[in-house]
Amino acid sequence: MKVYPDRFKAQLQKGLKPVYVIAGEEQLQVNECCDELRRQARQEGYTERALYSVDIDTGYDEFLQSSDNLSLFGERKIIEIRLPKGKTGKEWGQALNTYLGKPPPDTLLLVVGDKLERGVQSSAWYKKADALGVTVMTWPKNPAQMQTWVAGKMKASGLRASRSAIGLIVQRVEGNLLAAEQEIQKLALLYPDSEIGDAEVISSVANSSRYSVFDLTNAALEGNAPRAVRILQGLRAEAVAPVLIHWSLHQEVRTMSTIAQAQLAGAAPDAAIKSARVAPKKIPQVKNALHRHTERQWLEMLSRCARIDRLIKGRERGDIWIELQDLVLSIAGKKLALMENLDVTGY
Repeated sequence: MKVYPDRFKAQLQKGLKPVYVIAGEEQLQVNECCDELRRQARQEGYTERALYSVDIDTGYDEFLQSSDNLSLFGERKIIEIRLPKGKTGKEWGQALNTYLGKPPPDTLLLVVGDKLERGVQSSAWYKKADALGVTVMTWPKNPAQMQTWVAGKMKASGLRASRSAIGLIVQRVEGNLLAAEQEIQKLALLYPDSEIGDAEVISSVANSSRYSVFDLTNAALEGNAPRAVRILQGLRAEAVAPVLIHWSLHQEVRTMSTIAQAQLAGAAPDAAIKSARVAPKKIPQVKNALHRHTERQWLEMLSRCARIDRLIKGRERGDIWIELQDLVLSIAGKKLALMENLDVTGY
């Protein structure tokens, strides 16, 4: 059964199907639909999870064998198969077709991918999946659809926005839903439960200052401590809200911690980075940062993020800017005590 992304959550309330295929060009909606499905599945007792990636022509035998093995504890299981290139190949296609010929009980199959090749959508396994379960395809939105989507997201975030303000966001993000969501998250942090007009949007966008919070996180991940500190000082001079800086740093630290934990559990670095959905252009920075810190150190930085959050909310006393600087230097691989020796000019 074909279902539109914006109707997927409602479809889940009608009961889980044995198979879901969620794919398309708009990655944010793919991720959101998958998250909704996983959440609903957990609520219904699907506690086991097996993950396969169809970027190499192996694993399909293990997939079929795993699907035949009942849990020792009678637990329900999710089998997730990722198609990073939007295709299955001959062996995986046959394996999926075999599986869907007689789906095992208490098992939910989720196939996730980028835009599927035309041949995939006409394949035997895909037709079975569409008949037995739910297929969701995501596509880039036109400007009118973007207006509606942004308005809905802002309302869900507790924001009331003028049509003009929504138009400014749509114009800025140029059809990129992920960028739009990030702008809305920033607005929600800066102006919680508020009326959003043009002035609020203009003051919050990333290019409204000489430096952006993204410049800060990039410099920190690269290990360029002098540049990172200079950018932080520039953001402070331009009156950028600490809550916005903290939000950006926390996002990066949380991602790095997730990757480091995956590596500690035995995942290959490239696989862990891919699973964390790191943007291709940021992969060199992420790899650089992974070499500087252990998994425990990233967890310690997460604790620092939590303390800064309490400072921002007034639950603890302290100097927010010193704490932010300490966090930035930690990410960059420097100790706060070394700050006096850093030349922050000329970078």
